[in-house]
Amino acid sequence: MQTAIITGASKGIGKAIAERYAKEGARVILASRSVAVLKEIAKAIKDSGGSASAMAVDVCDHRSVEALVHRTVSEYGCLDIM
Repeated sequence: MQTAIITGASKGIGKAIAERYAKEGARVILASRSVAVLKEIAKAIKDSGGSASAMAVDVCDHRSVEALVHRTVSEYGCLDIM
């Protein structure tokens, strides 16, 4: 199973990519500044049998992105797609 971080996953193309990756069997980490929305999307993916988690991240902030990658690797042991 691959692990994917999807930025901008709270709407539009990012959301669609996250949903598709999950449907194809990837563990998806939904990343955006809108964490409340991400949690709803993660729940919908899980309810459909997929694997998803949400994390607030500001891609303009290097430390925020580092924390996202660190958490992903800590929780899932790898990062295959970003």
